[in-house]
Amino acid sequence: MTTNEKNAVEKHLLRVVGANPTTLKYKMLKKLFDDGELAFVDVDRDDAIALRKELWFMHFECQMQLNKILITDDAVVKYYETVLGLKAEPIE
Repeated sequence: MTTNEKNAVEKHLLRVVGANPTTLKYKMLKKLFDDGELAFVDVDRDDAIALRKELWFMHFECQMQLNKILITDDAVVKYYETVLGLKAEPIE
């Protein structure tokens, strides 16, 4: 996964969820992509789970552990290829 692919997925998801920079949903999604995880100590657990459900509905497969939500390179590449319809660069 390249930075351009990750940025394209993040930008697309932010646009699709309709979040503007002042909303909690926007801030949670930005934190998820910036840090690769969204810990429940940083945000309300119910809000984080609601965001995860919305992402799953849009076919972005983020993972959940006991105390956080995670994104993986595989999930980003899969979304990039299947939803955005673009070809990811091969991993060397």
